[in-house]
Amino acid sequence: YDPAHVGGRGKPLPDLYAHAAGRLGVSPARCLVVEDSVTGVLAGVGAGATVWGLLAGGHIHPDSGAALREAGAVRVLAGHGELRAALGLTALA
Repeated sequence: YDPAHVGGRGKPLPDLYAHAAGRLGVSPARCLVVEDSVTGVLAGVGAGATVWGLLAGGHIHPDSGAALREAGAVRVLAGHGELRAALGLTALA
């Protein structure tokens, strides 16, 4: 089983996020997707979820934030620490 593909269709198609929301028994519109790639943002937006971009990972470059916003991310976070704070989570011990 490859979690990046549902029914043979991967990102940027929305199938993965629609499938995950369905398994949770909620509408994708009630979900928050956090993605670090334009392809992932497009998948989340296509599923109807709220999408935040995350600038973390080896493929991030200076214009990544703008690219994630252009793809539909409603918020772009500078890293995992900022994500934890935005979600109201405490730092890992």
